[in-house]
Amino acid sequence: MRLSFFLLIFISLLASCAAPLNVHQNSTASSQWLKQTNRLYQLNDWSLSGRVAIQTADNGGQADLIWRQAGNDFTIQLNGPLGSGALELTSLSDGVLLSSSSGEQLMAASAESLLQQIQGWQFPVSGLRYWLMGVPVPDKPYRLISWLDNGRLHVMQQDGWHIEFRQYQPVGNKMLPRKIFMHRLDDKDVDVRVVIRQWEIKNG
Repeated sequence: MRLSFFLLIFISLLASCAAPLNVHQNSTASSQWLKQTNRLYQLNDWSLSGRVAIQTADNGGQADLIWRQAGNDFTIQLNGPLGSGALELTSLSDGVLLSSSSGEQLMAASAESLLQQIQGWQFPVSGLRYWLMGVPVPDKPYRLISWLDNGRLHVMQQDGWHIEFRQYQPVGNKMLPRKIFMHRLDDKDVDVRVVIRQWEIKNG
């Protein structure tokens, strides 16, 4: 099923809200980052547009991305992946719905079970929503690796992923990522790259 590959890519976008973990504060950079991170965890009404590229050992592709988040509700649109038209992921009261422009639909009670059902793979479902903002998934262990010269986070690791924030951009009074490169720590053939063209923040 041609939906399965792009389902694998974007099911990782889904997540839920929680309180942040404590982070090491033994440097000026990490202390400043912690303050910014605590503010970013409060953002729950926003949208972005950009481009995503995915590569594995066996397959790959690119798509335009439009993502709208309102609390725990989301709509994620993917336009033009590998000529398959548009795909949309939508949160519902009883699960997650994946729709294609051809009329094909898939649904499951949760993102995790949907991915297991279609592909049989485990994947960091809660990750990308937070990583797009430059913060770790709350209440899960993470490791801060390096900082940029301006004190912004450059590299962190979480849930078996190496996450590199290549560029940031100003959004209101905040600095949010513009380019994010990721690969699996146990399989560098799995590579995800996101370029965010535009952010819109409604509650911050």
